[in-house]
Amino acid sequence: MFIIFIVILIVIRVNRLIVNFIRKNQLVQVIEPSDRNFVLLSHLLRDNNFLVVRSFGLSDAIQKAIDVLPDLILCNYSLPECDGYQVYNIIEKSILKNGTPFIVYFKQYDLELIQLGLEIGVDNFVFMPFNGERIIQKIKSVLKKVEEHKLFELNCFNKLFFSSPIGICITRMTKIESANSVFLKMLDFSSAAQLPPIDSLFDFESLNGSRSKLMNCLKGMCTDCEIHGISRRANPETLFDIHVVHFNKVTLNYALIQIVECKRTLTKPLNGFSNRNMFKDSNLESSQVAVHITPRELQVIDYSAKGLPIKQIASQLDISERTVEKHRSNIMRKTNTSNIIEAIRAIYGIETSDV
Repeated sequence: MFIIFIVILIVIRVNRLIVNFIRKNQLVQVIEPSDRNFVLLSHLLRDNNFLVVRSFGLSDAIQKAIDVLPDLILCNYSLPECDGYQVYNIIEKSILKNGTPFIVYFKQYDLELIQLGLEIGVDNFVFMPFNGERIIQKIKSVLKKVEEHKLFELNCFNKLFFSSPIGICITRMTKIESANSVFLKMLDFSSAAQLPPIDSLFDFESLNGSRSKLMNCLKGMCTDCEIHGISRRANPETLFDIHVVHFNKVTLNYALIQIVECKRTLTKPLNGFSNRNMFKDSNLESSQVAVHITPRELQVIDYSAKGLPIKQIASQLDISERTVEKHRSNIMRKTNTSNIIEAIRAIYGIETSDV
């Protein structure tokens, strides 16, 4: 299932799609020396309804490209610190993978430099003296091809996202921006607008380290994370595995989150109870209420019944050994038994000789 999640990320460049949706006018980043010719170029772009951000050096160019996510980068080949191809090589892996076209302009036509630029992946070239109409036509042509490709990507994403048999949502930090029908159905919501923040939807406090793991991923401090066996706040009886992938390493922290309901491994109930989370102590009077076994305790008892030692259970659930011991102690107390084997037999009504 997680492979489907990764395929979605490969097929689309979601951060670019989202930014384009929010921004009405296309933004061109111009990387240039500070002289009169290139000031005129910036004015030319603005006169044709482009947003323009100017950069005057390599570090400034990289930082602004990260901050503003330009729709197109127009870079002078001759810069004080380096040449335009060096700029392209430096930012290509981290920024241009978003689908941003890169155009280099020269003081004069140079066939050898053009051939080199095509080899490394530069999208197009402009030459001085500037012909305003030709430059704008070339920029619009490049952007049109990019937009056509983005539309295809968006259609692919929508098809994968909304028809996926897996529950998936998109978050901006903890806020859920969108969710498919499977996600909503699994959590008993009719629309994404009703969904609370992701950290309020699930009980991260019940799992040691799970909240910090989630937040680190949402902030882009790691690319992905998995959280196993977490319960909903509104319905602690059901446990979920959560997979989080942070897909924007720049300034907008978006993530795709997949949820899968945990599968139970032991299902035989005792005393006619259909819900394994509810255990009826044989010492209780008929008028007394059944004892509640929490989802985390249920996981611990499942692994214990498989014969896993405390250390392995702690590793599987991403909790400390001491916490496992505490859960087992609580289980024995609730089932009024003296050891974990008796507790398993009391809850499940099975014979377990090796725990």
